[in-house]
Amino acid sequence: MVLASLSCADRKNPDIRPFLSTRSGGIGVRRLAQTWSGDNTTRFCDLCYCHNIGLTMSLSGMYFYGHDLGGFSGEMPWSYPDIINFVRELFAQRKQLLPYLYNCAYNAVENEIPINAPTFLYYDDEKLYDNTDSMMFGKDILVAFAFNEGVNSVSAYLPKGADWYLNDKIYSGGQEVKLQITPTDKMPYFVKSASVIPTDESGYGFKNEDENLVFTVYPIADGDFESDFFSDDGISYEYKKNNCVHLKFTAIKAPSPYNMRISAIYKWSRISNCAEPIKESLRLNKYRIAF
Repeated sequence: MVLASLSCADRKNPDIRPFLSTRSGGIGVRRLAQTWSGDNTTRFCDLCYCHNIGLTMSLSGMYFYGHDLGGFSGEMPWSYPDIINFVRELFAQRKQLLPYLYNCAYNAVENEIPINAPTFLYYDDEKLYDNTDSMMFGKDILVAFAFNEGVNSVSAYLPKGADWYLNDKIYSGGQEVKLQITPTDKMPYFVKSASVIPTDESGYGFKNEDENLVFTVYPIADGDFESDFFSDDGISYEYKKNNCVHLKFTAIKAPSPYNMRISAIYKWSRISNCAEPIKESLRLNKYRIAF
């Protein structure tokens, strides 16, 4: 049934990538559609179930999924007017991270790197088996959650083998760090050192349709590193014809601050000044690059 739906969508709009969601199927259905973790209620225990079910699907190769966080009864954020402004802040944070999320989706399709995954998938650290309330968002962001009602702080264990940034602070791996997670703040998260995180700084709202793409570099204590970025029009198959953006970042500590060399393998016209491949060295302003 899913394959038939995909074939119909392709015939109707052959130049547009279809988006299908299915409620059932074997693991091979991942080639055709996304799914969700099932019907739930608006309880904290169900929120925890969704987290664990999602990571299990990721480990099984089902990278594209969602959760009915509003519950089967359909409760929505606007049902709670006293917190709606805080919810808008979370939506704004999600929009800010969309370039990173889209890059994760590309890596899931092309490189079999899960969008979300347990931390132990990438780090050889036995303590991670007992710290399952966190997850990796892509390979560069670590997120910890509060799954109990009334809890505004959690202890996040940072895997060995990397340093981790939390805003302007950096922590060594192999330790627990207390994280404040309150209903009135944006979601805090850790960024792995040796990362380049793309964000959209255009602001939240329908009036801000043009992307203001900014790359923030999170250096390592010593040495060089590389990072890749992909983007396209998000709709068509033009990326298969190389009508897309594919940037490769090489960060070189020389010696301080970092120099950044950007090589654009392919370009997409939505990002300005990319008519020719970029091969140059940049001295970063607070480790940020804006296009």
